[in-house]
Amino acid sequence: MAVLAMALVIVFAGLIRAQTNPGGAAYKPVEITSAGDIAYPPNTAVTGLVALDVSVDTSGNVKDVKVLQDVPPLTHAALTAVKKWSFRAAQLNGSPVAGRIRVHVVFDPYNPGGVGIPSGGLQPEEPTDGARRYVPPRVTAANYAIYPVNTAVGGTVVLHVLVGKDGKAEEQKVVYGVEPLRTAAIEAVKSWKFASATYEGKTARSTVVVTFVFPSAAFARP
Repeated sequence: MAVLAMALVIVFAGLIRAQTNPGGAAYKPVEITSAGDIAYPPNTAVTGLVALDVSVDTSGNVKDVKVLQDVPPLTHAALTAVKKWSFRAAQLNGSPVAGRIRVHVVFDPYNPGGVGIPSGGLQPEEPTDGARRYVPPRVTAANYAIYPVNTAVGGTVVLHVLVGKDGKAEEQKVVYGVEPLRTAAIEAVKSWKFASATYEGKTARSTVVVTFVFPSAAFARP
């Protein structure tokens, strides 16, 4: 009888563990909570995509920003702004942990005409221990946003984008920006393709930040 009781205890304990932690650790990546405007550098005709890896501590504070794709002089403008933005820390099984989030800043031409954005600098990377073996999604194909018709206003639109396991942008949440620019930004991101995020070597749904900096019509660039 004692042996049977001990066996039942072991089985019951195993069931409890399976229910409380199904499929391993539950990891939630860093999320952006607030953002602001990015100034398009004056007296430049340069356009392109600046890619940043933002490391965030357990309190959601920005600890470091790594440049993954550098487009001078646009990179400085992106770095200056992003360091002031606010984030929510990553979570592991409900507790905050240090993590990172990929931030893409697109300096949009006034009339891109459906041109794709070069992103050759974004290569596959290895996971890091500080991010609990997490690798953020990576852009594989992207287009500029089409400037809204009959609109002269410029400005910044910041989107929090949910990327599925298949690498498609499933949802787009506006963190910062006004109409009609925000609609133009959302429509552009819907066509973007990503290499999906991984956690412990397995594909996972995740999030990235995609930002479009629209020039005003007064500073139209080719």
